[in-house]
Amino acid sequence: MKKEEYLKILTEQIRCKMARPGIEAEIRRHIEDQEEAYLSDGMTAREAEEAAVAEMGDPAEAGYQLDRVHRPGMDWIAVGVISLLYLLGIVLRSFLQKQYMDAIFQTGGWLKDTVWVLLGIGVMIGICYADYSRIVRYAKELYLAFFILLLAGTLLFAMPVNGANTYIGSSILNVKMLVYLFVPLYGGVVWGYHGKGYKGICKCVLWMLLPLILCYEISSIQTLCILYLTLLFILLLAVYQEWFRVKKLTTFVGIWGVLVMLPVAGAGLLLGLTDRVPAYFVERLRIYLDPMGTEASTWLGPFRKALLQSGWLGQGDGGEVSTFGYSFNGSDYILSYLILYCGILVTLLLCGMILFLFCRLLWTSIHQKNQAGALMGAGCAFFYLVQFLLFVLMNLGILPGGSIYCPFLSYGKSGMLVTNIILGIMLSIYRYRDIPLKSKNKPILKKLIPN
Repeated sequence: MKKEEYLKILTEQIRCKMARPGIEAEIRRHIEDQEEAYLSDGMTAREAEEAAVAEMGDPAEAGYQLDRVHRPGMDWIAVGVISLLYLLGIVLRSFLQKQYMDAIFQTGGWLKDTVWVLLGIGVMIGICYADYSRIVRYAKELYLAFFILLLAGTLLFAMPVNGANTYIGSSILNVKMLVYLFVPLYGGVVWGYHGKGYKGICKCVLWMLLPLILCYEISSIQTLCILYLTLLFILLLAVYQEWFRVKKLTTFVGIWGVLVMLPVAGAGLLLGLTDRVPAYFVERLRIYLDPMGTEASTWLGPFRKALLQSGWLGQGDGGEVSTFGYSFNGSDYILSYLILYCGILVTLLLCGMILFLFCRLLWTSIHQKNQAGALMGAGCAFFYLVQFLLFVLMNLGILPGGSIYCPFLSYGKSGMLVTNIILGIMLSIYRYRDIPLKSKNKPILKKLIPN
């Protein structure tokens, strides 16, 4: 049997069309390697080809076995937990809205809330069934185009809210949420410098600066910190996996020394140049560094005291958040409302479900066979964990007030859109974990973490 005929029969047995090119290329290499061995033994070209093909076994049986291995698979546990959390979020927001009045807990109503959730899930499913490797192949182009688009929109059409240029055009496009889409894109950018050494690391650092410039432009220190930590994690993970082929320990020390100490020095510089930095940005920085020494202390103290007086089950003696003289957004402080009205145990159960989902997403991501997908997925999962941790700390009164979006619990169209796009990418990475996908540089076949 000829090589091309063998490959045609074998690939016809594989139902996933996305897997066929990668598998065909892999089998072709095996046959050609064996052909060379037979040629060196003195066989003719025709004899070597037929012998190499015969050694591969029956093409239909081999194709059937490969089809069983290389087929898309959905992470149904994650999908189930995501669906349940969205349902709980709708019920919880509707319940607390009735308890604490619409003026305090604005969510848009349960019907509108449900419609947006269903639309978001539709976006997530659509992205899940797409080929995420296209993001890897064109990560740099997408990254740069997205940066230019957001920067132009912010400079030309931003609507200042409380001193921050958060919204573009209307309240639908929230730049604070849209910049988080740089997380999966950055994973693809870092993969593009695989094996490039210290020069590649320096270029990855420069790419990191672009979304941070956007965070500064919209005067959001929370967004800047979350995004900075996430992008830094992606870069450090790539160094740890020895993707750049550099001295791991030396590079780690260098990155920690430069990329960790620079923000500390930058914060001090900003506080010393208050006349050249947006007042909102400086004030927010001061609140984070010393919340009890600013105006935030007028409500932060009573707020913490109320939470400490909450009951384990049911309503405790803490009272209502709305009585503290601070205009709380119910969606941003939904855990605080839940603790005060339903008790600590109920809140811990809900937080445990969210943490279980994010930790599962992180675990499944770093064990992907595709290195680029593993890096993208791990970065997205780490972003969720950082975002949720800051959200919990803010709701416990440990961090000063602000607006941190929490997936499933917070209300916001842009936040829900970005969340479902990222979740869709992560589910797509899991779905095609056994499919040999191609990148712009070369096939991505090696495991990130060996079993």
